[in-house]
Amino acid sequence: MLRSKDINPGHICCRLIASLRKLEGRDDIYKRLVKSLIEAEELVANDHQKSVEIIAKWIKLDTALVNKAFYSGYVTQDTDPNVKGVEFFWDFLKDAEFIKSDKKVSQYVLTNYYRDALAELRKQNPKSEFYAQAEKIFESSTTGPPPPSRTPTGFPSTSRTRGPVRSIRRSPPTTPSASTTSIRA
Repeated sequence: MLRSKDINPGHICCRLIASLRKLEGRDDIYKRLVKSLIEAEELVANDHQKSVEIIAKWIKLDTALVNKAFYSGYVTQDTDPNVKGVEFFWDFLKDAEFIKSDKKVSQYVLTNYYRDALAELRKQNPKSEFYAQAEKIFESSTTGPPPPSRTPTGFPSTSRTRGPVRSIRRSPPTTPSASTTSIRA
């Protein structure tokens, strides 16, 4: 079986999105949502058994099945907005002619909810290695010079600068809305 990660390791594949109209005046609500996603990500990373029990309870599946599916190595969670990864995947979709657009997708990715939620968690848990690492990853995926070009396996190179890619859940829509955060699968 060929998986998408075999073609483009660590690709962006899913995004949480919301229109700016829906976000307006609700900053605290969305920051709390993103904060809860980051906390869930930390639980999955640091307490395998408890995370399986919680997932099984909420989606009403046997813990053995949840464990097999969720910890198979093909499903991972990453709440980081990963702007550079979104840009890479957007360009990849344009290169593959799935999308025809001259828009710069990164202008639609909002990082403030993730940044503020993570800063709050770092303040509440200053000794947490997970949150410290999340902060480093966030900084590298949103700031600084573009990293060296990466071309997906088996696809022709283009002149566009590529960013580091990590899997997340939903790809950017063909008509972008404001992306608030990401989860990877």
